[in-house]
Amino acid sequence: MTNIYQETRKFAKEFIDPISSNLDKECRFAEEVFEELGKKGYFKLIIPKEMGGLGGGIREDVEVVRAIAESNPSVGLCYMMHNVALSYLLKYGNDTIKEKIVKDIVENNVFCALSGTEASSGVHMQNSSFTVDIEGNTATINGSKHMVTSGGFATWYMTIAPEKTGSDHIINWFVSKDTEGVSFEENGWNGVGMRANASVPMHYKDVKVDVSHAVDAAKVETKPLKVDTLYFLLGLTGVYSGLCTSLFEAAKEHAISRTYPDGRTLADVDIVSDHLAKIYCYSASAVSLAHEAVQAYENDSEDAFQKIISSRIVASENAIDSSKYAMRVGGGKAYNRVGQIERMMRDSYAGQVMAPSVDVLKQMLAGTFK
Repeated sequence: MTNIYQETRKFAKEFIDPISSNLDKECRFAEEVFEELGKKGYFKLIIPKEMGGLGGGIREDVEVVRAIAESNPSVGLCYMMHNVALSYLLKYGNDTIKEKIVKDIVENNVFCALSGTEASSGVHMQNSSFTVDIEGNTATINGSKHMVTSGGFATWYMTIAPEKTGSDHIINWFVSKDTEGVSFEENGWNGVGMRANASVPMHYKDVKVDVSHAVDAAKVETKPLKVDTLYFLLGLTGVYSGLCTSLFEAAKEHAISRTYPDGRTLADVDIVSDHLAKIYCYSASAVSLAHEAVQAYENDSEDAFQKIISSRIVASENAIDSSKYAMRVGGGKAYNRVGQIERMMRDSYAGQVMAPSVDVLKQMLAGTFK
């Protein structure tokens, strides 16, 4: 998988680029893209080879997400959520549920999603109002989630809920959308950006699953950084660093193709070339820090967690700054929604508010210095 980034860019140009604008306009989930992702084996990217997967890890995940996000960050976001849930299952799941879901992914090209936020508690996902009543080997789950990415399209949902009713111990239950009592609200997503998503409410009414579907990292993990946190933070780094790159490419293309009667291009204007230089620096720094954070994790460096957090912060903020200067380069055409720059600008702002928000991440980062 040495050329996984280039291979995925080729995939994205073929299957995502032609429909990216329509996905945004129609505010719909890229169902046809995910069908192709399954056919090409991307859903089994991080599954070990001995289990039928490709044997990749966090490095390959970030490169694939970044490559997809360059064509459409919404698609990259939904894909990275799959690997967040899958990484958690692979590391902490018992053999029964692990083998069941991995077999489904490998043989049927299904994918996973996260089911965490609730209307009453928002991003404070540990404050779950769910009930989980256990009788024998059966757990009965009741509750509703608020904004479930890929809702109704993913097959398996990593659901944050108590270990059992009355317990303060929060774990994850893996629930299939085909389980009786599971339902989704339609047309629940109308985001400013990231519109190729399906972030909708998901309801659990007397949903019965085997207790083997419960996965508790606390029983296994000895390090402070859980694997799903790693994949979540660095996955979003991949999303927004990819967006930075596409903003530079879009602004550059516009500046070079806009010509004056004397033969000069918009790129020859000093202030415009300065804007392009800034956007390139934003892109290059976001991508470089993503690589550095991955390397720090793989080397078990003392500052690995700090670099992981900072990579997410830098990628998110650089995407917004890149969009600001790209809009200046695009001028009236970009403001009139000609081309992709305006859509990318809207997509960039999701990084500021998506849990954990940039403000929260900065507090977390500052806390590591004490």
